[in-house]
Parts: sequence; C-alpha cells; structure tokens
Amino acid sequence: SKSRVHYPAVDLAPPALSRMAVPTVCWAARWEYDKGPQVFFRALEILHGDSVDFRVNVIGEPGTYEPECFARAKVKLGDRINRWGYQPTRQGYLSGLAESDFFVSTAKHEFFGISVCEAVLCGAFPVLPKRLAYPEVMQLKDFPERERHFYSGDAESLAHRLKKLIQQRNAGVLWQTPQSELIDTFEKYQMIRCAPEMDTELQRLTEG
Repeated sequence: SKSRVHYPAVDLAPPALSRMAVPTVCWAARWEYDKGPQVFFRALEILHGDSVDFRVNVIGEPGTYEPECFARAKVKLGDRINRWGYQPTRQGYLSGLAESDFFVSTAKHEFFGISVCEAVLCGAFPVLPKRLAYPEVMQLKDFPERERHFYSGDAESLAHRLKKLIQQRNAGVLWQTPQSELIDTFEKYQMIRCAPEMDTELQRLTEG
C-alpha cells in the first residue's frame, strides 16, 4: 500500500517519418537468446514462403555469444535488409525506427520495453507477444482495441499477424484507430513527463 510505480523514462525527439515503398519490419534488441531472435527469423521465413514482400531492419549489438541464427538470417534475407546490426549513432537508431512500419518484439525476458516505447513514439506499429510487461505498457486494460498489436508468442502466429497487417498497410487501412491516439498515450513515458513526477515523489519522501 505504500509503494508506487514510476516507469523508466525514454528521452527522444522523434525524427520525421521516412517510410519505405516496401513494408519494413524492425527488430531491435540485444542479440541474445532471451530476446527470441529465432522466433523472429522463423516468422520471416514463413512470410518469404508466402511470397510477402517486405524489408527488415535488424538492429542491436551482439553480446559475448551471438546466436547462430543471425548469420544464417543475414544470408537468407539478402537484399531484403535495410539495416543490420549496431547503429553507431543515436540518430541512426531513431531513424531506423522512423523508417519502419512495424516494430516486432519476440522477447522472452523483458523488464519494461524501452525500445517499444521509442518505436511507438517514432511512429512504428508495435507487434508484441502478449506477455511480460507489454500489455501494461500498451495500456491494454484502458484500450482493449489494442489487442490487434499482440500475437500469442510463437513464430507461426507472428507470421500470420504480420501478413495480415502488411496487407492492411498496403491497402491504407493499417491504423483502424488514429495513430496519434497511441502516440499521445505513450507520451507519459517521456523523460519530460516522468522526471518531474519522480522529483516530486522524492521530495515528498524526504520531507515525510
């Protein structure tokens, strides 16, 4: 009863959208097993087998042990790749988000989801497993229509969801509710909002 939750803040000024002609799917995380890269790449294989046209931004930094699926995927994806690997500048990373139509998480372990917040604020459509902190971060209780941002967590359901979303994107009906509504509700995670709230709470605690 004495506890309060203060979300970790993101700090960014979203760059201008720079959408590609071909639907672009982004995955951005540590290149380690707990982020589920095998699920992501398997889903892309299914899309490729179904003759779905797409491009990918696979962003992130390899850890001490890089799963083999990255090297295999780089060969298989070939000219579908827009960006691959660590982005040397913050602006390059944000630009990668801003040019992506979809931001996918396949994480098995995630405390919050800062990259999801950054992607949403940069204009990407999040596609997330329905687990971990994601339903709370997406404020699903308050916006049940955001159910369409979730999949069950396996490669087949991710591929099925992405295929349908890409079709909707190509038909110009991806955002069935205003995109600005999602972005506006994610402003609560911006540093400019979070920092004063945490400062006020710290002051209250020290004066109590």
